[in-house]
Amino acid sequence: MPEPMPEPMPEPMPERNLDALLDTVVATVLETMFFSETSGETSPESDAGSPRLAAALTFRGCPSGELALAITTAAMRPLAAGFLGEDEADLPERQVGEMACELANMLCGSMVSHLETQMSFDLGSPLLMSPEVALAPRAGRTARKSWAIDRGTLTVVLSLDEGA
Repeated sequence: MPEPMPEPMPEPMPERNLDALLDTVVATVLETMFFSETSGETSPESDAGSPRLAAALTFRGCPSGELALAITTAAMRPLAAGFLGEDEADLPERQVGEMACELANMLCGSMVSHLETQMSFDLGSPLLMSPEVALAPRAGRTARKSWAIDRGTLTVVLSLDEGA
């Protein structure tokens, strides 16, 4: 009886510019799904003191990691309204928070689809959390960028597990 073929080893992810990947993913998702765009990079401190929503989710594959975001509540409201086709004034706070989770989910899904790998990915469920937890430093390869958007700031952190 012939020996079974060994499972193929996952190919390592080629070295990529994670900052450029974040720029591409954020611009594409904001434009196509939320009918919005960035006004360029900014400092995450530019909206210090403004109320923010934050969400994060993990992904498993090759590589595995986490995508987290923090966005000013004032900026998330028009994004949620645009996505849902609703009037901002009619959106309950709960729904604006759910849309922050959905934004994180879309960004993560788009990001993993841009990775040059033959592996499939499993995305976790996005969770709302405090901005301090979502944006806390992580081990591994990390990219962090902030963009000015209508009425606020969006900060995204992409962390890839060690060895990625």
